[in-house]
Amino acid sequence: IKTEELAEKILSKDYAVQQVYCDPAGAGVQSTSGIGDVEIFKKKGIFPRFRKDKISRSIPSGIDLVRSFVENARLYVSHKCKGIIEDFENYRYPDRKANQQLKDEPLKDGRHDHGMDAVRYFFTNRFPIVKREAIEIQRYW
Repeated sequence: IKTEELAEKILSKDYAVQQVYCDPAGAGVQSTSGIGDVEIFKKKGIFPRFRKDKISRSIPSGIDLVRSFVENARLYVSHKCKGIIEDFENYRYPDRKANQQLKDEPLKDGRHDHGMDAVRYFFTNRFPIVKREAIEIQRYW
């Protein structure tokens, strides 16, 4: 879906969308259009929020934040949200390969990672990570 279409879908909701959070990369300029996604939203009257600090942009730190809400039963996903439930169930890390050092970052499969990225952007913006350093965990198998 194109950014303009997404903005129109948000504006067409029969309820007020309280806040929009996004990937900080959306503030960048696209080479094809010369304008970034955030600017496209702003032109439509939608003002996305995003954090650019190193801790918030750290994928492992963001996943830890989301995991803390899940583990403490502070996150409820309606049974109607079948897509995001499927994303939670299928979000995974790379398979182990002999003597390979793996970063603690999940697979970018082009399907389930987008929904999980969106969940992470919500949590890192709505509940900022404070007084922590960005973590980079090396997984050894």
